[in-house]
Amino acid sequence: FTFDYCGHLLHLRWPKTKKLILNLLDGNYALIKRKARIFSCGVYTHYPFQANLSGLPDTVKSECVSGFLAAYKKSHRPCAIGHTQKSLEVFSHWSRRVFGEGVSKHFMLPYNSKLWRYPLEKLSTEWCAPFVPRPTLKQVLEGAYLRKKEALGYNSSFYYPLVGAIQALPDAFAQGLTSVEKNCAVTAIDLKNKTAMCGCLGPVKFKHLINTSALNDFIAKLVTPPSAIKQAAKKLRHNTVYVLNLGVKNAGSGIHWAYFPERKFPFYRAGIASNFSKRLAPEG
Repeated sequence: FTFDYCGHLLHLRWPKTKKLILNLLDGNYALIKRKARIFSCGVYTHYPFQANLSGLPDTVKSECVSGFLAAYKKSHRPCAIGHTQKSLEVFSHWSRRVFGEGVSKHFMLPYNSKLWRYPLEKLSTEWCAPFVPRPTLKQVLEGAYLRKKEALGYNSSFYYPLVGAIQALPDAFAQGLTSVEKNCAVTAIDLKNKTAMCGCLGPVKFKHLINTSALNDFIAKLVTPPSAIKQAAKKLRHNTVYVLNLGVKNAGSGIHWAYFPERKFPFYRAGIASNFSKRLAPEG
């Protein structure tokens, strides 16, 4: 079996980046159409929840549709158009205003509570725009009573390597490079003198430094950082994601992943990585 550290799918929005990455992979990739589900109220529905209410129990579907209609009617009143405080809105208020009480109750609030592990009354919403699909009224009604709406959201399709899992991408970047040092921890960073202390190399001078570590870890390694930076660092918050990888027989479902918003499930998402590429697991 081959396991990625969590899921790393390639959502290539920018033409220049897309060309670079696909050229590096040199044919070792597939364009995959997302097959995602949500397990709620004892049934699987298509993702995104708010546009695929068909299949839910009638009482839940009615609650979600009527709640969305009420929110839609309220948001399209003349006094509501041109609202300027959205960037300051907290997630719980935003969800109810945009999707209504039903969708918020049955998916948005429980799922995001589980995902972020942070009070949704304190979580701002600047990040929502590219990641939370906002269907039209027509799409909500069609998804509830007529047909599925699967192609919504930034990840409706994605690229993934056929062989070598996501490690194929950094391996492709590394080809032809002669000065790559791995397994060499950075212990201190002097921004003023542009020097990084590395455990196996000693002091390393740099013109440009790219940090990919957690921001609080990076700031902790700075030599004599400005007091304003130290104070700002104390306000940073983060959570932790635990990823459990299993190799099992006969994982027969054809889906890529499913979301589990309900509290009785300790996890928030489960997926079958070998549906991205059959090369990730032995046959069967």
